[in-house]
Amino acid sequence: KSFILSFIFLPIITAFSICLPLLLRYIIDNVIPNKNFNKLLMVAILYLSIFVIGKFLSYLQTIYISAIGLKLTKDIKNNLFSHILKLPLSFHQKNNPGKLLARIENDGENLRQLFSNISVNIFSELFTLLGILLILLLGELKLTLWIIGITAVLIFMTFLFMKFIRKK
Repeated sequence: KSFILSFIFLPIITAFSICLPLLLRYIIDNVIPNKNFNKLLMVAILYLSIFVIGKFLSYLQTIYISAIGLKLTKDIKNNLFSHILKLPLSFHQKNNPGKLLARIENDGENLRQLFSNISVNIFSELFTLLGILLILLLGELKLTLWIIGITAVLIFMTFLFMKFIRKK
């Protein structure tokens, strides 16, 4: 349930964050030049509302994802501890119990971060990038194609450079 909710929030949060610069563009291009201060107040309230709702949904998403990460790591740690307790005495004589516990704790923490922070950030940034590209495609097709082309060349050059550096 938490996993599904957190991924339902993802496109909504992304849409809210992409709407904010569009509202600013509308204010700068239309409202301020026409000196329509009533409309400015309405758009400012809309901006603030979208910002607050987006941050609240982002907060809920963080809570849900953190709960998922904690439950997964708790289950993994419990399974590992159960497994270690069932190992023969010779294993425990060869391996330092402090090192085993530290390894389980450190690896568990790394897994928790992977399941909570890293995975959400990757998907969030991907959704944001796709949303921005969609907005650009709808607004300025030529500019978007130039940006995509230049970005593709830069990514290709980066991979070539990384390959060159690894050889040295």
